[in-house]
Amino acid sequence: MRNPIKLLVFLSILTGVTVMGRAQTIPSEFVPSISYEMEGERVCNDSIFSDRFFVCLRFSYFDVDGRTRDEVRRSLTVNGPNGFSAVTYTNAKFRYDDAANCLIWVDNEIVLPRLLSNPSRDPLVDQQWNKMLLVLMEHELNHHQIAIDEAWTEFREGCEHAETLGERIQVLHDEYDQQTDHGRLEGLRF
Repeated sequence: MRNPIKLLVFLSILTGVTVMGRAQTIPSEFVPSISYEMEGERVCNDSIFSDRFFVCLRFSYFDVDGRTRDEVRRSLTVNGPNGFSAVTYTNAKFRYDDAANCLIWVDNEIVLPRLLSNPSRDPLVDQQWNKMLLVLMEHELNHHQIAIDEAWTEFREGCEHAETLGERIQVLHDEYDQQTDHGRLEGLRF
């Protein structure tokens, strides 16, 4: 059976997500024509508009455990990347082919928490976790969308400043986290 989280994420990507209260969608020209897996869990798409613009998305997880909400929260902080509940890493690359055409890849890795099963945990904690996880996933998908938007703009403008694409995307990620207080202003609480 397919992973329901991955299916939800993939459908969210295709239908759009919300960034700072505004619905965002992948540019109409970037309609995925082919979806394929590379190196295991990484799902990549190219565009029917151009076979020179690629977006890859993969997920990795870290384990979280505890019986009470405080124990789970502490485990989330201790085990999370740099003390965060989740993170999106973006690797934006470009090169020119033999015909001097620009090719751009946006390779995003979303690192999410995975709550381990614990029969002694209060079911209310599991319910609160599931609500928090949905908000967290939307926040990280917004980071994914930010990277796509910036890379697509660069691609459409002829890749004149592609060498700074990765740095510009990181600045946009940082600004988004500052504006949303790392998701807290979007309702991210546990």
